[in-house]
Amino acid sequence: MSDIHTLIRPELLAIKPFDASRPGFANSVLLDANELPWESACFNEIGLNRYIDEMFDPTLLAILSAYYETKPSQILLTRGSCEGIDLLVRAFCRPAQDAIMVCPPTFSIFAQCAMMQGAQVQVVPLQAQQGYTLNKALLLKSITDTTKLVFICTPNNPTGNLIPLEDIIDIIEALQGKAMVVVDEAYMEFANGKSAASLVEKYSNLVVLRTFSKAFGLAALRCGALIAQAPLIQILTGMMMPFPFSLLTLQALKQALTKEKLAQMKQYIQEIQTQRELFKQDLQRLPVVKQVWDSEGNFLFIQLKDGKTVLQACRDNAILVRHFIGVKDYEDFLRVTVSLPSHNAIFTRALASVTLTELV
Repeated sequence: MSDIHTLIRPELLAIKPFDASRPGFANSVLLDANELPWESACFNEIGLNRYIDEMFDPTLLAILSAYYETKPSQILLTRGSCEGIDLLVRAFCRPAQDAIMVCPPTFSIFAQCAMMQGAQVQVVPLQAQQGYTLNKALLLKSITDTTKLVFICTPNNPTGNLIPLEDIIDIIEALQGKAMVVVDEAYMEFANGKSAASLVEKYSNLVVLRTFSKAFGLAALRCGALIAQAPLIQILTGMMMPFPFSLLTLQALKQALTKEKLAQMKQYIQEIQTQRELFKQDLQRLPVVKQVWDSEGNFLFIQLKDGKTVLQACRDNAILVRHFIGVKDYEDFLRVTVSLPSHNAIFTRALASVTLTELV
């Protein structure tokens, strides 16, 4: 029996995906779904009056499988990677009985989804003094019988560092039959690292999360991908509501995956990588900055001498950044997006305007 069937909530095994597909019946008399027979006056000749023939377009899944180096049956489209996280927590964690493990500082939605499900949140912090590396030995030692999901974010949000794939493989292998390992790769396109997606075929306790919100520039589209072995994909599909994506969303995603658009995305990524290093160099020269960490994402993690003063300077200059005011040990940190050179310069000037007198 695979890890999936051993670890998942057993009552979910009986759920079958909602099936309203019409393979081979597209040109038939359609009287099965209570649709309006006329096209919408707002979107004529697009076909929005009809439900999509299949829940997930097989052509799109084939394109994605080539991009992620997996099989089409191993991909589940989700409404952003956040939906993938929520599905996994609901699938594997029984309220007040099971737990997830996170390695902060990291993406807060992991813990938020667990709390909404009534699951416990076990914590093994990243090693700040070693560049926010993963404490693999402590993580494995901290696993309990109730731990069902271990979330690893790489490149990690907000610190920006890659978790070595070798460490992730060690954890996956050590936890076979014990827990699922969920690798969040939302920023992998910006990194000089190898995705864990190709390992899904080998490990039934591995799940990889990807998104189209970052490098693809489709944040408003709300679309992500969950990659896992086919039995888990089928179970999670059964947990989703019918017709989760609009026709317009799927058409936009197909367009983003054309050869021309992928080439354009690659150019954007190269520009971000170039600006990331220049931005870091400029910030490190400022008196108010203690340290800027190396990053493999499209953002920088910055430690300041006075986080509150710098945050006020940002607000005075109409600059929005991700702050950690109220978070123990991280009140003097910011996460800042690497953007256009002009935007990066505005942020740099705002920090340069903070004088040492204000920091005393």
